[in-house]
Amino acid sequence: MAEQQLVDYITKAKAAGQTDEQSRNLLYKNGWTEQEVNEAFTEIMPKVQVQPEGKPQIQANISPTGIDNLKVQPQAQPQPQEIIQQKPIVQQPKIQNQPAQPTVQNNVMIKRTGSHKLLRLLIVLLIVIALGAVGVFAIMKNPNILSGMFSPNPNTVIAKMLTNMSGVKIYQTTALIEMGIIKKSDKSTQGKLTANVNSEIDATDANNAKADGNLILNLTLSGSSISANISVTVINNATYLKINDIVLPSSYTNGVDIAKIKGIWMKIDQDSFNTLQSQSPTGLVDSSTTFETTKTTQSEFAKKVANLISTEKLLSIDKQFADETINGKNTYHYSVKISKAKMTDLFSKIVALETQDSQSIGNSALYINMANAFVKTIVDAVGDINIELWIGKIDYMLYQVKLNKIIDAGKFDPSADMQMEIRFTANNSNFNKAITIQAPENFQKIEDVLMPIMKIQEIVSDMRQIGIGASQALILNSNYLNVCRMGYVNAPKSAPYSQALIFVVKDLMSKGATNPICFASSDNYCVSTQLPDKSYMCVGVGGVLGTVQCVSPQTVCK
Repeated sequence: MAEQQLVDYITKAKAAGQTDEQSRNLLYKNGWTEQEVNEAFTEIMPKVQVQPEGKPQIQANISPTGIDNLKVQPQAQPQPQEIIQQKPIVQQPKIQNQPAQPTVQNNVMIKRTGSHKLLRLLIVLLIVIALGAVGVFAIMKNPNILSGMFSPNPNTVIAKMLTNMSGVKIYQTTALIEMGIIKKSDKSTQGKLTANVNSEIDATDANNAKADGNLILNLTLSGSSISANISVTVINNATYLKINDIVLPSSYTNGVDIAKIKGIWMKIDQDSFNTLQSQSPTGLVDSSTTFETTKTTQSEFAKKVANLISTEKLLSIDKQFADETINGKNTYHYSVKISKAKMTDLFSKIVALETQDSQSIGNSALYINMANAFVKTIVDAVGDINIELWIGKIDYMLYQVKLNKIIDAGKFDPSADMQMEIRFTANNSNFNKAITIQAPENFQKIEDVLMPIMKIQEIVSDMRQIGIGASQALILNSNYLNVCRMGYVNAPKSAPYSQALIFVVKDLMSKGATNPICFASSDNYCVSTQLPDKSYMCVGVGGVLGTVQCVSPQTVCK
């Protein structure tokens, strides 16, 4: 379809005496294409070829300067061949006393501003620019609006993360663990444990993993508060422990001076284990062999469990969140789920691993059934576990983990009015960057630190027994006189508490304390012994313990 403005222009130009060649050249110069000009000329040609039959034909001779030689002649009956050969005749509108050339020139000055196709393209371009401007503004207001666009498949990201993290041998971790006990009926807090962990691990040598870190604990329970700040170093198959600070209620110390163990690096190794075991009430016949066997077995079992977990597809994508920056790293943010079914299946396989070397198939089968029943009860109560993961976009490392879980105690015991809230957040950094972990220069064997404290605890227990014997003497005799004899604890043989007191005194002396001196009257008594460190411990009326040396029945033990 020809452009109407071209058809109108060419028609007027012909009428003004302008040649087709002149019209074409002027139109080309003003931006019209050859195709558009040809379509316009084609549109005009049929209109000027066909003349009504029997009508006079008007023939005009057009000169470059105007219109002249207008002739009218009768039209004979046309023959087919003459119609084909005859030139098209243009019917010229009547124009008087007006030069044609200026008219044609004015009409030629119509400029080509573009076709409909170009106009449509321009409109589309403007719409795209407008939408782009709106999009840029939206992104500037909310940079995370593009999170999800062009992101890789979450399952692919998780798989790459698990592969990459399995090759990590050195890393640093900071973690916050919070566990609270809440009463469901009134939402009151019954107890809370908070643990802050800051650690670094070097597992480059699989046979000698190294680690060090700091642990800050805070426990609030039944109105009492306990706090501790502890440093730990693990190297050369030994653990070094230092209590930087500890705060305990007096009822928990049981007469022990906690300050004596603060700020001391204590080494724990196989020898320490053997020594402490040998000092236990039951003792061990061959503690070294037991320790080594247990250690080897646990190591092999841990490897089997780790291999099992690595082959199990425990994680399934739950949600994909907006990308975030964690520790200066751009990360993908996902929520993954471990279902109850997958946990039950995993624990069942772990139980089977534990019993696969059992010599008694019957006992193993019974153990497996009991263990699986217990696991199912626990898993049903815990339910599905949702974990949030932040994974690096470039290196696919795990930079942050977060877990929030509520466990209803009513699932274990319908009468329980409690629930446990667990919150866990861990941040990882410095993957495979060299670190230096060394054993402390000044340390003591833990048995050298704890055994004197253990002896003090036993001495405290013996002194309490003396207080109980004194209370029995008061009940039976209405006085304390039968507690002491010649300045020492020595009740008459007829007294029902006599043998107990004799045993206690012998035990005190075996722990390094002196034979306790004893002063008693009808309504007062005071018994004291000197400890291995030359300090004193006493017990007095009411079974009160103290650190005073007794010098008379009236001495107040405090």
